[in-house]
Amino acid sequence: EARWLLGQIYLEQAAVESAEKEFRRAVEFGLSEEAAEIPLTRALLHQRKYKQVIDSTFNPERLPEKDRAELLALHANAYLGLGDEEKAANLVDKSLALDETSPDALTVKAIVLKMRRQSEEARRQLEMILQKTPDFAPAWSLLGLIDTSAGDLESAENAFSQAMQDPLYRDGSQMSRALLRIQL
Repeated sequence: EARWLLGQIYLEQAAVESAEKEFRRAVEFGLSEEAAEIPLTRALLHQRKYKQVIDSTFNPERLPEKDRAELLALHANAYLGLGDEEKAANLVDKSLALDETSPDALTVKAIVLKMRRQSEEARRQLEMILQKTPDFAPAWSLLGLIDTSAGDLESAENAFSQAMQDPLYRDGSQMSRALLRIQL
């Protein structure tokens, strides 16, 4: 359990390689794979190890419904990283059928909508997420991208500033905000 806790701390601090290592060690020392699967998947996603996420043993049926929904959303995100929009959309629909309020699933759905050039619908989706989960950095980051595309640079700057509050999104959002400030 100490390894799992250390992995959680590393993940929260954006030390994703160390988090991955600790979650794997926790399983080696007896932690159930189910307990490690979601945080390990998050660590892999933040390293852009999409193929590794997809190739991992993926049996969400053994998890409680809410965890199953979250894991499906994370796998949908990995498919997006690999450029497979259809598989991502399919998995996110399955995730939302289990938990229609999942911020992870709703954010992936918003990404799919944005990819399908439905930016306004994606924006509504993100605003709904942020009403319920105001510190959800993935939604802020995507909203910043949508606002940038729409030419609303001040709103985009605000969105990226909000996303930067999460260490996992700090670097990317900081870079996006810096580029916006050059344009302002």
